Amino acid sequence: MHKLKAFKKHILFSLAILGILSLNFMLAFNADLKKQAYSLINSPFRKVTSVLISKVVAKQPIKIVKIQTSQGLFLEVYGVKQRNAQPLLSKVKLQDPHDGYFQFATQSSNLALSDINNDGVLDIVSVGFDKNQKGHLSIYNFNYDTNSLVFLYRK
Repeated sequence: MHKLKAFKKHILFSLAILGILSLNFMLAFNADLKKQAYSLINSPFRKVTSVLISKVVAKQPIKIVKIQTSQGLFLEVYGVKQRNAQPLLSKVKLQDPHDGYFQFATQSSNLALSDINNDGVLDIVSVGFDKNQKGHLSIYNFNYDTNSLVFLYRK
């Protein structure tokens, strides 16, 4: 009788260890499952990685903010401050999941304003890395008429 109880405990302990090892292997080799488990364990966060303020002639000034969250990278555009708050005008999720830096006008940056397509309007240049760690520049423009970010292209 005593040996049977010890054997059952040994079997349960072995199954528990086997289950933990199986879970570890699944998390190690499945990136989506790992990301879901990580988001369950860690609380949601918002990390501001860069802020730009654009003052375009005859238009309202806007604040462009690059945000890192557990869901990925985002660009957010805020309008003129009203009653101690800035309204969110537009938000777009960037295609690249990882933030990066590039050399722009002798300074290192992860977000810049430049007239890339020579149309006289400043474009928003954001750098990021895909899941294979290949760098990309994402070019956006802010449309003041619709208060929205417009994706131009990605290099």
